[in-house]
Amino acid sequence: MKKILLATTMLTMTAGAAAADGHMTWSASAAAGIASNGTAEGGDTQATVQGLPAADAFADDNFQVYSTAGLALALAGQTDGGLTFGAAFDLTVGKSYDLGDEDGFDTNGGAFGSPTIFVAGTYGKLEISDDNFDFADDSTTGDVQYSGTFGAFSVGAIADIDSGEMQFS
Repeated sequence: MKKILLATTMLTMTAGAAAADGHMTWSASAAAGIASNGTAEGGDTQATVQGLPAADAFADDNFQVYSTAGLALALAGQTDGGLTFGAAFDLTVGKSYDLGDEDGFDTNGGAFGSPTIFVAGTYGKLEISDDNFDFADDSTTGDVQYSGTFGAFSVGAIADIDSGEMQFS
């Protein structure tokens, strides 16, 4: 009985997938290098006449090797009724180095990132993802985002469910 139920469930899932037009895209990345947690501007770091860091500039934070790899997946489909739905998530493993304003190392344990799930139709797009939507001032992240365009009028909202904050655009 269990084998029949499992086979029936698999056939149902396959039939459901066939009824909706869908696709999957993916991308991969890798990076490696040698870096230090120092910064060339401000702080205790001093440059010599030749433009190289002073000998003791990185004394408490020696150079380290980093290597990281990432995989990003995006799934999307459309129902016969015209609704578009999908999800996107990523996986990053290894030790990475941020080359932005806040130089530093990040260790990525190999877990999938929080997925972003969406549904879109005539009345706009609703996306849900735990703390993945940035408010305009970048000081807070939101969990739910709505956007819609109606002729020349566009509306958008981001809500942080944990704090109850909401921002409209």
